[in-house]
Order: sequence, then C-alpha cells, then structure tokens
Amino acid sequence: MLIRKIDGKEVISSDARSIGEVSGAYVDLDSWKINHLAVDLNTETIEMLGYKKPRTPFMGTVSVSMPIDAVKVAGDIITLKTKYDELPNLPIDKRNG
Repeated sequence: MLIRKIDGKEVISSDARSIGEVSGAYVDLDSWKINHLAVDLNTETIEMLGYKKPRTPFMGTVSVSMPIDAVKVAGDIITLKTKYDELPNLPIDKRNG
C-alpha cells in the first residue's frame, strides 16, 4: 500500500468500534519502515482516553501516534489487535489538540 493511500482510512478496534482515521505515517529513516501511524481520534475515543476535545472544529482534532505493531490488518480499514476498552493500555502518544 502506498503511504499516500493510507490517509483517511478508518481505524477500528479488534471488537469493531471506530477509533478515528489515519492522518499520516511516521517512518524510521534508518530502516525505511513505518513505525507509527498518526490517527485523528473521533469524539468518543477522545473522551474515553481522557483528552480534551478542541473547542471548535477549526482547531482540528486530537491526533495520536499509534505504534505500527498495534495493527492487526491494513486494508480498506485499519484494524487494531486491541479491543476498544483496552486502548488506554497501548503506548500511544498525543501529538496535538
């Protein structure tokens, strides 16, 4: 899959709950492998993880860096290995918002 084709793909948990959508990928320049996905979280996931939702839509969303090894399947939809209620246990980093 081309990196430019990954933007906008829906990200779901292993129990099929929507988390958000991919907004980019982080590449390790030494190995030329994707090591994290940038994921713009949906409102429900922002609240579940305890992040503050932007006050206006113009301020964007909350984006996190999700480790690539958390991904089970990448296709039309990105499916994680983790159930929705286990997301707080993933080593994800908040990037903005």
